[in-house]
Amino acid sequence: MGLFVAPSRPRPGTPGLLDPSAAAADPLQGLLGGSPQAAAAGDVLMRWLSALGEASGPGADAATPARPSGPQTMASRAPATRSGGAPADPLVCHGVGLYSAVGPHQGTAGGALTPYGVTPDSGTVAVGDPERTFGLTKRQLAKIAPHIVIQPQGLDAELKADGGPATPLSVGDIGDKSIRDSPTPAFDIYGFDTLQGARQFGRKRALTTITIPQAPGVRCPPLFVQTGGTPPGRR
Repeated sequence: MGLFVAPSRPRPGTPGLLDPSAAAADPLQGLLGGSPQAAAAGDVLMRWLSALGEASGPGADAATPARPSGPQTMASRAPATRSGGAPADPLVCHGVGLYSAVGPHQGTAGGALTPYGVTPDSGTVAVGDPERTFGLTKRQLAKIAPHIVIQPQGLDAELKADGGPATPLSVGDIGDKSIRDSPTPAFDIYGFDTLQGARQFGRKRALTTITIPQAPGVRCPPLFVQTGGTPPGRR
């Protein structure tokens, strides 16, 4: 279950993700603050994706975040394979995510994926309906949830200041109605030290890279663009 919080104010002197004054100078900041219309947002996203491609170069992995180094909540499972037996490439998805915070005393009794062996630990997020978000059932999502890598851009300083976990994040739960009904793919972050810190974090939009292990039927979240990965059996 997520924490209902009011949007936080940007810290003075810091042109952060929620600074509406930055929109006029930089359309990207306007997108993250929610001010442009959908067409402008799509244009900004495509320019960001283009910049990622130019920065990484042919065959580079710069756009793909590292996997979490901390302990996993489930035992490792064999990855999906291509028709020739080689591991299938994970899906790489780029888009805009909406992030909120979970208080320190929420989710302590487990979450929607706990019956399948996944717990909402610090550094995990609650996501929307698994079918709508990833094209998977709860059970299917649980099999790969600890290995989904969610890397929001530009949130590390805010998370640290408010007592939240470090990125990248993984999946540990399915969110409440506000998360499931969000038009923008939403992620409720577990692991804030205090309720005050969770409230201070508020709700923030961020450009996001999601790396998803291959599984039958898996897909990128709505409004995200797949920029890497080949479904099993295609090669």
